[in-house]
This record gives sequence, structure tokens and C-alpha cells, in this order.
Amino acid sequence: MSAPDNATARPNVDQKVLQYETFINEVLKRDLQKVVEQRDQVYEKISQYLQLKNTIQSLQVNAHKMYCVILKTCRFFSLEKKRFPH
Repeated sequence: MSAPDNATARPNVDQKVLQYETFINEVLKRDLQKVVEQRDQVYEKISQYLQLKNTIQSLQVNAHKMYCVILKTCRFFSLEKKRFPH
């Protein structure tokens, strides 16, 4: 068996490198850009869901406080109605 000739081996290596560079630039970079855009969309959705979650939690806390105020107000008017009937 004879070793491959350097003169013929070098163009094959250069050609393979060129094929890989072309594949990376034309296919992988395009695919990566699509994935980055999809990731950004997912991050945006997560941000919106977290904002909605915080709003709901805030409303739940405030609703409980409002319920207490309304309940106290109703009790006050009920007591006043008993004290001063018309």
C-alpha cells in the first residue's frame, strides 16, 4: 500500500473544508436564526404569562380586602338601621 500523494490529498481536504463552510453558512446559520426567533417568541410568551399571573394574584389580594370592606360596611349599615329605624 502506498501513502496518498500530498498533491492529490490537499485539494480533497480543501474541497471538504469548503463544503463544510458552505453548509454552515447556508444551512446551519439560517436554522440557528429561526431557532433564536422561536426562542424569543417563547420568552415573550413567558413574560406575558408572568405579568398575567402577577395581575391575577394582585386582584385576588385586593378582592379579599374589598370583600372585607364591603362586609364591614354592610354590618355598619345593618347596625345603624336597627338603631335608627325610619
